[in-house]
Amino acid sequence: MFRYPLITAHSGCENTCPDTLDSIMFGIHSEADIIEADVRSTEDEVVILSHNDYIEVPCHGKFYFSDHKYEEIKARYPQIVRLEDIFEMIRSNNKMLNLDLKDDAVTVPALEIVKVRNMLDYVIFTGCECEKASYITQRYKGTRVLLNSQDDMIKHSDVNYKDFIHKTYKDAVGSACCGINISFDACFADFIDFMTVRFMPVSVYTIDDAETMKKYINMGAYSITTNCIRMLSRIVRS
Repeated sequence: MFRYPLITAHSGCENTCPDTLDSIMFGIHSEADIIEADVRSTEDEVVILSHNDYIEVPCHGKFYFSDHKYEEIKARYPQIVRLEDIFEMIRSNNKMLNLDLKDDAVTVPALEIVKVRNMLDYVIFTGCECEKASYITQRYKGTRVLLNSQDDMIKHSDVNYKDFIHKTYKDAVGSACCGINISFDACFADFIDFMTVRFMPVSVYTIDDAETMKKYINMGAYSITTNCIRMLSRIVRS
């Protein structure tokens, strides 16, 4: 039986190495409902798990993924993981996969591999502003996307929080997003209340302390992204 908020395992949860099989497997075998992975594309459009767009190669400096083919990268960095390598683990354990699109170049390759491997029912996309979200939902029907809120708006003195809420909602509806992804420090009760009554789920990231977790549970967050899965799980069950 599911309970809310859903728990999203941040890449690198519980001190695992981010975007590795260890991190994915820990999330799968924990009480997380959703597993986050960062994705980028190689020169030959193989989708790999990585937060950064490069690795540091001793004596050579930065080795950018977009400038090299997958086999070259694998030779230098054997622990690199292709996106398709984790699909069966996600599917067989009935988990959801949150794919954080780290740049524009990975968008089409990631969507294509998800579509070809029949994984649309198991994937939700984040890292999308309004334009990217609209592109995805229009071109790939049935794809679920969370709109990343423009948190920088509320740093400007001429933008009040109410305007931020309304613009975010308008952008989410206009780009056919199924929910909103927002940093917890930009998300207040008014935001969640407004979205909830309009059936627009709010996912907040990234919360790693107990008191803040309790605060956003009480506020009605639909999902909380965390590195501390066991802590959040205990609080949700209590």
